[in-house]
This record gives sequence, structure tokens and C-alpha cells, in this order.
Amino acid sequence: MHEEPVNTVLEVIGVDKSYSGRPALVDFSMTIVPGSIHGLLGSNGSGKSTALHVITGIIDPDRGSVLHHGVTVSQAVARMRFGFAPDDLPLPQSLTGREYLRLHDSLRRRDDSSRAMSLARVLQVRNALSKPISSYSHGMKRKLQLVCALAHSPSLLILDEPFRGLDPDTAQVLQECLSLFTAAGGAVLMATHDLLRAETHCEAITMLHNGAIVASGRTREIVSSHGSVGQCFSARISSASSMATRADRLRALFTPDEKEIHEDR
Repeated sequence: MHEEPVNTVLEVIGVDKSYSGRPALVDFSMTIVPGSIHGLLGSNGSGKSTALHVITGIIDPDRGSVLHHGVTVSQAVARMRFGFAPDDLPLPQSLTGREYLRLHDSLRRRDDSSRAMSLARVLQVRNALSKPISSYSHGMKRKLQLVCALAHSPSLLILDEPFRGLDPDTAQVLQECLSLFTAAGGAVLMATHDLLRAETHCEAITMLHNGAIVASGRTREIVSSHGSVGQCFSARISSASSMATRADRLRALFTPDEKEIHEDR
């Protein structure tokens, strides 16, 4: 029986990347399908940022390929199909929010102002667009980045720690926006440290450690096998001996020393 080909938004195939001979990614592969949120998990230094930079075409891999709807990311048409909201991008503080949106329009050589204004209204940032970005809170800056990432109607939204530092109301607005985006057929790649949020909202998960994938699959299958995403993360990232050593050290820090107690009396 002939099987229909799987419609993929993003396909990463066997990517290697090293810096000065030190591996940052080793045989990294992933596939993301429409209408899904895919979580990219890992500790600091695990390779998440390098993975995002390769996927967005900011840096080239040493080996392997990145395809957006079957088109290599090195082609401009592929880069127009995703929106990227990085965690560490410094925003121009002297510009107003509206001027920043116009800057993005000029870089893309298209006018997305109407859609950007609609997004700004939904994300509750429109009233601040006339103000300088220097006056924005952290949450407002993240909302502005999201407006820029979504204004050109991408099929893939790539987010680096999107919920970091957000108050509960802003986090709820962002989550609702992502749910509506995927319900309309869009796909999301979300790099995050938030294991509970990943378990709750991601259909699939990829875990990185020292540049290599240590776990990957559907979230419900990972939870079924390990009890939770957090337990899987601990099992794959930390060995039993290192966890025991850490527990002993913490216990020593917070357990009163009997000798010192008696000497104080």
C-alpha cells in the first residue's frame, strides 16, 4: 500500500557543528510537522543556541542540512517561511516600537504593517508602540519580538526561552497566541528550560546534552515511559552517581552539624 509523504515544516538532517575543534552539535536531526509545538530542551551549554542558529541560517553547519518545506535554509525563500524571536537579541532602545516594526518591514522588503498592528492589539502592546523601547518592561519587549516574528505570516515560529521572566498574565497571552497559531496549521520550535511547560504544551520533545540528542519523541510516549519529562531529563542528563553526590552535598549544607550545635549551647 502506497503511503502518503509526511508534510514537514522543518527537517534537520545529521547536522554537525564545531567551534575551534570542540563539538557543539553532533549528528543533530529533528522533524517538525504542521500544527505542533516541538520543545528543544537542555542545560546551559547543551547546544540549544547553536541548534537554533543553524536552523535559522545564522551560522552554517559543518555537515548536514536544514530544510524548510524542502528548501535549504541558505535560500532566501526558506528564511521567509519562519519567524525567529531570540532570547538574547538587544533591541534598539532609542527607537519606538512602531519604528522597530518599520525597520523589520524594510529588512524584509515588504509591508506587513496591517497584520503587525492586529498582532500588537491581540498581544496587548499596541498602546505602547509610540513609546521608546527603552521604556518597555521585559514582557513588553518579548511581545514586540513576537509581533515581529509573526507579522509576515510564517509557517514556523522559532522561540528561544519565550516564557523567561514573564508575569503570569503575559505568559497566558503568549500561550494563547501559540495555541491559535498551531490550530491554524503553524508549527513552533521552542527552546526552553521549563520542563513542566514543555510537558504540558509540546507534542514532541528533543533533549540535548553536550551537543548530542539523548532523548527524542512524542511527549506522551516519554511521559508514559519515564513518568514525566523532568524524570526523563534527570535520567538522561544526570547519572545516578552524580545525582547522589549532589544530594549528599545539599544535605551537608542544610543539615545542622551536631558538634556546632553543642558548642553553641
